[in-house]
Amino acid sequence: MRERTSLPKDGSARPTGRASGPVAVLFVVALALVGLAVSAPASATDSYRADRFHVWNNPRGVAFTPDGSTAVIVNDDPLYKYGTLTKYDAATHVWKWRVDLDGVGANGVAISPDGTQAYATYQSGPFNSGGLTVVDLVNYKKLDTITGTDPLWNVAFTPDGSKVYATEPQLGTPNGSVVVVDPATRTVLTYITVCRAPSDLVFSPDSSRAYVLCTGNGTGTGAISVIDVATSAVTATIPLGISPKGIAITPDGSALFATNFGDGTLSGSVSVVSTATNTVTSTISHVGVGPAAIRISPDGAQAWVLNTNGANVAVIDVATETVVERFPLSVGGMANIAFTPDGERAWVDIDGFTNPYPGMVASFDVKSARWNPTVSRVSGADRYLTSVEVAKTAFPTVAPVVFVATGTGFADALAAAAPAAQLGGPLLLTDPDSLPASVQAEIQSLQPSTIYIVGGTGAISTTVEQQLHSLAPTVTRLAGSDRFETARKVIDVAFPSFTKVYVATGKDFPDALSASAAGGAAGIPVLLVNGTDPSLDQATTAFLTTHGANAFTVLGGPTVVSGGITNQLGDFGRVTRIYGSDRYATSQLINADAFTAGTGAYFATGTQFADALSGAVLAAVNDSPLYVVQPGCVPEGSMHDLASRGVSRATLIGGTGALNNAVAAMYNC
Repeated sequence: MRERTSLPKDGSARPTGRASGPVAVLFVVALALVGLAVSAPASATDSYRADRFHVWNNPRGVAFTPDGSTAVIVNDDPLYKYGTLTKYDAATHVWKWRVDLDGVGANGVAISPDGTQAYATYQSGPFNSGGLTVVDLVNYKKLDTITGTDPLWNVAFTPDGSKVYATEPQLGTPNGSVVVVDPATRTVLTYITVCRAPSDLVFSPDSSRAYVLCTGNGTGTGAISVIDVATSAVTATIPLGISPKGIAITPDGSALFATNFGDGTLSGSVSVVSTATNTVTSTISHVGVGPAAIRISPDGAQAWVLNTNGANVAVIDVATETVVERFPLSVGGMANIAFTPDGERAWVDIDGFTNPYPGMVASFDVKSARWNPTVSRVSGADRYLTSVEVAKTAFPTVAPVVFVATGTGFADALAAAAPAAQLGGPLLLTDPDSLPASVQAEIQSLQPSTIYIVGGTGAISTTVEQQLHSLAPTVTRLAGSDRFETARKVIDVAFPSFTKVYVATGKDFPDALSASAAGGAAGIPVLLVNGTDPSLDQATTAFLTTHGANAFTVLGGPTVVSGGITNQLGDFGRVTRIYGSDRYATSQLINADAFTAGTGAYFATGTQFADALSGAVLAAVNDSPLYVVQPGCVPEGSMHDLASRGVSRATLIGGTGALNNAVAAMYNC
């Protein structure tokens, strides 16, 4: 299309001292893939509380529509003849469309307050001029081009939508300028001379003032030019630190946070500015190496800073003005950051120059990122010692009962955790042929009146049974012809009658163990079934009838517990099925359904049964959930739920061989 020049014809409104000549654009060979909404491979560090997905090459800025449904990313692709604007579904990350800008060196993007238009800046188009491309977000088309300016960098709408400001650095000159555009007519209203090399800008919430951050000469101090929007007059200049790069304003408009990049090798800082006095009131030091873009969360609680040379995101608590967290991002160069309007997520642009992917966005779960629980670990040198340490934590003095199960297989013991919690005793693990000395000592310390052996002599030998007889007045073996009958016998000792019951497969352990803590806390047994059978056996139906069960929570999808079984349970009463995409998602959903309050949570590996078996009792007696998680990370959904509930304590069950230090650091996946 033909470009439209919106400069005043005589140029009288324009400040002097403009730079001339084309803007140098760095062309680097990179893979040019388009809008792939798939997850990129990530290490535990990279996935720390953020998921990543591919976008068009070299993303430079991102903005969201006010309803949060759409994200628009501006890209400066070195392999393409123009900058681009790409649209994504903010929830699914699916690419929707792309429109070419009218020049290269694309950098800034802003969306109108009504969500209908986007303005994107570029540095060099036809006739070596910068400009703004205006895009219709409703009809997915380019509306106009405002050209004839010097190279433009960033752009922003006034909150009331009446004006658009774009920064014009005019590098090499004593002053830069701001281009003021009327979005109703898409014409330039005026140019405002500001401090040297303006880059970023923000507006006061009432649209009365603009704050334009200027980098300066790149090695000296920068400044903020304060503009009266009504008169276009600069009313104040606020000195800053060395080479400031980014600026953000609190939602109430009372303070500005500006990054000081420094020399790019030492830790930079953030200047905090009072908008009432236009003075720097404090400086937050040791923010990170090369702090650049900064944004404040919609609730005003945190400021997030991209440390471009430090390859991490620093999180500042606005109230205390301290760095409370850092999130590493080991790939690419971070360009910009934006919060979704609801404040649930923060998107970080990552360019495609230093990694094999075209471009990426790291999408942080903000609630999870803010979650910083106290983490402790309960463990021993092996599974037997771990069960002992768990018992000591759960029952520090004495216990009326002790359940003993084999530590070499889960089949017989799956249903035992909830009954143990119900009766007020631990579940200890033993070698099938010999009672470990540590377990024996713990039972002696607990002084139980009854010990329940879970499983037949194939699971726990008569030798161990004889050893246990010396430790309590009553020793009872709970064993059936198979794991399912054993489970029913175990349930009987603690739940002589019940109406609600969890139903889980007895062929695998994760679902039953996640439910054991929930069941133990609520007084609900976990019934094991042969989930792949088309129907319940007669013994199970008789058991349910005898106990008066009429409400069932089936754990796992139809491939885990068949539809025939759930249909048959429907003859007894209400049936609810809970399942996720994998054992970790199912664990999350079980706990989300069972626990709505509480300050504690427990974690055990989902790849082995032993720690979760004993740990479920500890979680249950503390009315807390037990999540099965991966050995090296915590699933994001689980972390989000815990953060949302305000859980402040996380306890890991097992040593670092079961749950490594990345889990202790609450790295997510």
